[in-house]
Amino acid sequence: MFRPNPKKNILVVGKNSYLARHFLSSTYRPSGIEAISHDTSGSVDFSDFKVVVNFACDDNYLTKPYDPQFDFDRVLLKHLKNTGAHYVMLSSRMVYAPALNLIEDATISPQGD
Repeated sequence: MFRPNPKKNILVVGKNSYLARHFLSSTYRPSGIEAISHDTSGSVDFSDFKVVVNFACDDNYLTKPYDPQFDFDRVLLKHLKNTGAHYVMLSSRMVYAPALNLIEDATISPQGD
């Protein structure tokens, strides 16, 4: 079982993603951040963290019709249920209209507030 450093209170999931790498290497990086790959999230005790920040996305979520098992946000939220942790999803994928095989120059159409 993955056990964080006791002083760590923020978990970054998807540490190898483009956005996470830049976030983690920023000049301002508060102490108390632990970073893991998305494929190790199943072995984490999420109750050890106050905040979980998700930078990860399953490739199948973008390339196949919607299936809850590929919705990594949904998978993580199931792990966080009843832990009291806050969940933050940082991703630009939510600004595009729902479609398969999204690309960076697709027409944006924000779907939320």
